[in-house]
Amino acid sequence: MIFKTFSATFCYATVGLAESNIRCVLCFSRALSMDGTCTGEHGIGIGKLHLLMQEFGSAGMQVMQLLKKSLDPKGIMNPGKVVCNP
Repeated sequence: MIFKTFSATFCYATVGLAESNIRCVLCFSRALSMDGTCTGEHGIGIGKLHLLMQEFGSAGMQVMQLLKKSLDPKGIMNPGKVVCNP
């Protein structure tokens, strides 16, 4: 197995928050196109949720939602974030 990884840092104070977000999405989209992942050691966050859907598809998201619902039936752990209860 060959691991393809790259990392980038953007100083949003220099390029602005909107431009920094655009650059991040481009980097993560590139990672996905290389059979990489949009996730990392710090999790996905709500800003990259659309990339998680792109990576895992609706079936993968449904599995994550079912796991979330079974582990957190009341939705009290990080409510409404990342994988929302179906």
